[in-house]
This record gives sequence, C-alpha cells and structure tokens, in this order.
Amino acid sequence: MFKNFENEINQIIKEKNAKKSIGLLQPPLPELGDFCIVVNQFAGKNDPKIMASDLLDSFVKIPGIENVEIYETKGKKKRSGIVYLNFKIKPREKRNLQVKYLSHSLKHIFSEEFAQLTIGSGKNAIVEHTSANPISPLHVGNLRNSIHGDTLARILDRLGYQVHRHFYINDVGLQIAFVTIGYEILKNQNVKPEIKFDLWLGRVYAIMHNLYYIQSLKRTNSDLMKNTNYKLSQSEIEVLNQNFKAQIKDNQADLEVLSKKDKLTKEERISLKELKKKNLQLDKNLAEIKSLKINFDSLSNRFPRIHKILYSNVSKIDLIELSGQYLKAYETKLDKKIVTLSREITDWVLEAFKWTLKRFNIDFDNFDYESDLTWSKKPNEIIKSLEKSANTRTVDGSALRYSYPTESIVQMYEELELDPKSIPIKGNIPELQLRRKDGTALYAPKDIAYSIQKYESSLPHLIFNVISSEQILPQFQLLLPLFELGYKELTRAMKHYSYELVELKGRPMSGRRAIYVTADEYYDETLIRARMAKRASDQQRGGFVPNNLEQWDDEMNTLRKVTIASTRFPLIETSPNRKIILDLDRELDFKRNSGPFVQYAHARACGILRKLSDQDNISNLNIDYNLLCDDEIIFIVQHIMKISKKLTLAVDELDPSVISNWLISLAKQFMKFYEKFPIHNAENEDLKEARIKIVKAVQTALFEGLNILGIPAADRI
Repeated sequence: MFKNFENEINQIIKEKNAKKSIGLLQPPLPELGDFCIVVNQFAGKNDPKIMASDLLDSFVKIPGIENVEIYETKGKKKRSGIVYLNFKIKPREKRNLQVKYLSHSLKHIFSEEFAQLTIGSGKNAIVEHTSANPISPLHVGNLRNSIHGDTLARILDRLGYQVHRHFYINDVGLQIAFVTIGYEILKNQNVKPEIKFDLWLGRVYAIMHNLYYIQSLKRTNSDLMKNTNYKLSQSEIEVLNQNFKAQIKDNQADLEVLSKKDKLTKEERISLKELKKKNLQLDKNLAEIKSLKINFDSLSNRFPRIHKILYSNVSKIDLIELSGQYLKAYETKLDKKIVTLSREITDWVLEAFKWTLKRFNIDFDNFDYESDLTWSKKPNEIIKSLEKSANTRTVDGSALRYSYPTESIVQMYEELELDPKSIPIKGNIPELQLRRKDGTALYAPKDIAYSIQKYESSLPHLIFNVISSEQILPQFQLLLPLFELGYKELTRAMKHYSYELVELKGRPMSGRRAIYVTADEYYDETLIRARMAKRASDQQRGGFVPNNLEQWDDEMNTLRKVTIASTRFPLIETSPNRKIILDLDRELDFKRNSGPFVQYAHARACGILRKLSDQDNISNLNIDYNLLCDDEIIFIVQHIMKISKKLTLAVDELDPSVISNWLISLAKQFMKFYEKFPIHNAENEDLKEARIKIVKAVQTALFEGLNILGIPAADRI
C-alpha cells in the first residue's frame, strides 16, 4: 500500500553510503505506525540507533510523511537490539492510499487468483510421504509425516505445480518374512482377524518379533543356553546377566589401563574404540534380555489366543532359518506361494492404511512396491554402475562401500549451483555400504534406484522426501552417487523434508510390543469428544437435538470437519524442526485446540452472511471504501493479502506452520473486528454493506487457508 514511499526512503539511505536497499514492513500493531523499516539491515558496522537518529530529519521531509519514531527491541546479554523506524503518514494522503488499496485488495481476494500462484506452472513436483512399513497400524507418530506431506503437496498445488503424491511400500525385509510365517500359521489354523486387519497384524508382528529375537539371543549365546526353545526362563536370564556383566567388567578393566596411558599407538586407539563399542552393545544386550522376557509375558496375556497358536507352531520350526528362506524366496520371486502370501498381507494392510488416511483427508496418486523395484533388478544395476566409481572400494571379499571425498561433494555443489553452506552434515561423511560380503544388496541401492524411478515417472522440477530428521545422513548420502551416475537434474531436484518425531505425553509407544495410540484411535476419540462438546453447547442454547435423518447427517458432517481440524492442526502448527510432545488431553480440549477455533471464526463469518437475502452478490457490492479506512480494518486486509508470501515461504523454509499461524492470527483479528464493529446493527445501510464485504473477505481467506491445510471449513459449529 505504501510502496510509493520505498524509492524515496532507499534514495536517502543510499546517500548515507548504505549498500543495501530495504523493503517496507508492516508493524505488528497498527498503533506503532503505518509501515516500518529495520535500520540494522543497512547500518553495516555503524550503530543502528545513531544512524536512525541521523536519518529522522530527512525521512520526516518526505512528502506525505507526518511523523517518524525510533523503536528498539531489547538485545540479549551485551548485544544491541533491533532498531526500527516507524512511519506515520499524513491523514489525507493516507486516506487516499487506503481507498485505492482496499479497492484493489478486495477485488483480488474475491478473484480466482487469490491464494493461487503460478510459480510452478507447467512443472511437476513429487511428494513422497508416510511410507510406513505394512506390518502394523498407522499411529500418531506416523500421522505427523502423513499430515506434513499432504499439506506440503497442497501448498505446492497452490503454487501452480502439478503434484504427484507417492507412497513407498517397504514390503521386503526380515520383518515381512517372519510376519508372513506367522500369518500363514494362523491362516492354516483358520484364524481370521476380528478387528481391523492392520491392527490385528500389528499383534502378529509383535509376537513373531519377540519369538524371533528370543531365538536369536539363544543362538548367539548357545554355549550358555542349551535349551533352544522360544521362551526365556528365569535361570537363563540370570546366566546371561552374569555373563554379560562379567564381560563388561573385564572390558572396563582394559579400558582403564588404556585410558591411563599418555599416548596411544594406532592399534591401541582402535582397541579402545572397539572396547567402548563392545560395552555399549553388552549394556544393550542386558536391557534386551529383560525386555524380551517382559514382552513375551505381556503379549501372551494381552493376546492369548493368537500367542498360544503362534508359540506352539513356531516351537516346531527353526524360525531364524525359515525367515531367511522366506525373505530370499520373496526377494527372488521364485516361490509363488510365498510371493502370494506376502503380497496378500501387504495389500490388506495397504487397504487399511488408505481407509485410515482417508479419514484425515489424505490421498495418494502412486503406491510403489519395494518388491517390484527388487524384482526389476535395478538395484543390482546401480551397484554394477557404481563399482566403476573411484569413490567405491571392495572390502571383505565382495562387500562394496561408497566414500564421500570432500572435493567430490564440493564439485557437485558447485556444478549444481547449490550453496555449500547448506550441506547438512558437518565433518567427514561416513561410507555408504552398497553390498554385503555375501553379495546381497542393502537398502542404499534400492533407495537410489527408487529415486531414479520417481524422477523418470514425471521428470519433476522438485522431489520432496518427507522423512524424519533421523534420516538426514542417509538422505544426503543418496546425492553424490546419483550425481555421479549422471542424474544431475534429479540430484538438484531432491529435497529432504525433515521433521522431528512425536512423543505421547505419559504414554510410550512401541510397535515391537504392539503398544501405540493408533491414528484411528486418535480420530475416534476426537470425534467422541467433539460430539460431547456439541451436545453441551446445544444444551446451553436450548437443548437442540437432531430429529430427522437430514439433521443427523448435517451434524455428523460438521463433527467430522471439526475432528479433522482437531487432529491435523496440532501436528501442523508446530514447526517441523521442533519435537512434539503430544498431550492428548490438551489436543482433545476444544477450548485449547487452535483448529476448531479457526473453524469457529469461519462459521461465525458464515452465520453473519447467512442473514443476508442476497449472499451471492456480496463480493460485487459497490461500497464507499472511505467507510473502511480504519487502521484495524486495513490491518486485517493487509494480513489476508500476505497469503501469497506465506505460501512461498512455507515451501522455501519447508515449514507449513507459517500458514497455520497466519490463520490463527486472522481468526483472532476477525473476532476483535466482530466485537468492535457492529454489522447488522450498523448506523446505516452503506456502513453495513461495507463491513459485510470485510466479513466476506475474511470468510474467503479462512476457507482457503483451511483448505490449504487439508481441513474442511465448517459453515456451522
């Protein structure tokens, strides 16, 4: 609105030998000024407060400027704060600018171009997210990935990209092998799931995992444990505990001897490192023994029927050997029965996932099976190609490792015109193992092959892999091999959308113990709480109860919308680089959950508009914009008009919380507007129509903002 002042301000700054030009900012509160600038941005080595004082006289002389004031924030410790110059414009000049601004802005808000950019026009983008293992139900931890991935896809769509949503199905691996064995046992016994399939299979997985690792522990310590059954006795636990503690004690003695030396030889340094590693593993073993026993007892008590059947049948086989056979048979596609069983499990779980995610308003365009990729032999082709690289070396006979020389990484960043400062890993990059010494491929070649497969599917301008911050290193390790294989555009396009994990306050989660709050439970409990809150609200307003099918449908439709807002919003409004400790009691309290608050603001705006006889023509009303030249109203319109910048910022910073924060702020501003400015009881019809146009603008912005976050806007609550 005040851009015409920007050139004159920059000209004055330039005369002070400032090298940077600046943009005008909106103060956080209207009373601070009409616009402001940050002096620190161009002060350089000069004291920003002194420079601000020197500039005051020149700025006040700019035509149309009434007053300029210095405002300084407090700095931390001995550092100076940020110095602002807040500008106030002369009333007549300001009024003319405001009228022009309101006319232009409201026209834009009511157009099809509002919150719809063309940055990505004609370009494809891929977002791969969720990609949970098909062995257990989706839980609230998975939901952060799913909701962030879906929201990112929606924002990219608003930027004009043609977006493709991918789900990578990890259906190859040891855990799939022993789950398939468990499923086959239960199927042969005619045991069918009495609950949702993914939840049931999660129990099978937990039991089979427990039995597999008890047997693995016994096999590793066969010299101490002659009994090779799938149960740990108390005497066996004591024997193992004593043995591990004795080893730790011996290692500790050796550690103390080496630690007392002033200088260590190369061999001694290696020995010291190995001893520390062994002690860590032994400590882990001690904890695992106790955990395996507790889990066995817990699972047998919680799921007695399937535990009894699985334990009884697994006791007759060598689970470790058979799991290896099933894994190899599936990887090579040589055993039709095992392939059919494994795919049957995966597809049933996938259907359960789709149903769950649909409840949260999440869909996919592509489901990509790891098994299909494995059967295509592409990972092996990747290994053969990388074997020729100077960065690859063979160890232990056939094991293949890929290294990351600093000069190779720098060359890649320079050629792709990327900022080397953006390298997420500091120091030396660990080697990436491509192949085991037995000649079998590891996950890395598959991840490289899958990256190529995604890229070749639509030649996207951007590829986002939504995966937790624990995967920063593995995600970065994919880039140099891809670059070396000639996929330079792919390497440039790949982005790791990193996020921190979710913890439940007071409730630990473990797939191996079948203990979690599932996504379905989170949704169902929220829906129940929403219904209870609706009933309490209706009773306060006279005890309304739906009395026909149409009213029941309307109420359930509203409750589902509130449920989606209550579950999606808390996982978006926190920046992805911050860990979430999810307090379900708080999130299920609608007085403290921001999602329903924003929906309520939208519903209130809709309620105001419903009272009008001609709702369709509100955006076309011819109004006197002078009636809206109030700082608080202008502030609302300015805030709405920020949506384009917020959309680009959300992608640039990989942080959709900027959209949720924009929505919360708009909802709060609207509530204040509603209290301060009468609408239907306005002094005259002209004023009423002018304010109604602002209500329509807010309703439009809230509707679009909620839609961007994948949340349906409720017309009534």
